[in-house]
Amino acid sequence: MSNPEIVPGDRGDEATQDVATLLSAITLPSIEPFGTDSHRLEGLPSSVPASLSSPEPPSKLGVARAHYDSAIAALNVLKRLEAGVAACKAALVAQLMGAASVEAQASFLDS
Repeated sequence: MSNPEIVPGDRGDEATQDVATLLSAITLPSIEPFGTDSHRLEGLPSSVPASLSSPEPPSKLGVARAHYDSAIAALNVLKRLEAGVAACKAALVAQLMGAASVEAQASFLDS
């Protein structure tokens, strides 16, 4: 089974630079605030009576529920990303410690 992850450490000495380049390319989205004063709610009724029509006509309640659902989904994705970032940090600290060990041993043997 192939591993779809990019593993810069498997490609030689440029590994650390590759990781730093990949990480610096990450761009986080700008998240617009949402609340009772949101322009998206202008002119909408608070709610609409339940009907059989689909899709449901826009309302403040419907817009709020959509934003709520979207925020929950995004928070779940961020939770998974945070776990991945923690694993990445641990791997980089292990790499750093390994490099320090090799450097110390090489310096000791040279003296």
